[in-house]
Amino acid sequence: MYQLFIFFMITDPKTTVMTRRGQILVAFLIAAMECVLRLFQNVHAPYYALFIVGPVANLVEIWWNKRSKLNAASPAPAPASAN
Repeated sequence: MYQLFIFFMITDPKTTVMTRRGQILVAFLIAAMECVLRLFQNVHAPYYALFIVGPVANLVEIWWNKRSKLNAASPAPAPASAN
């Protein structure tokens, strides 16, 4: 089941971040979270790490994209005239 998730679901566009750099960062964060969970003798550390990091990464990406769209849509302030 774990291999099915890793090799098929994790690469699904709906469950991963869009940029290559973001995917690398998410993979590193999953590995780091798994390491922390294994330090506490957690047997199911890979599942918990994926469950915690995956949705958080997607939420951060959604927030980041909305923020950059709002910044791009807002008009630039008009320069002050020197009269």
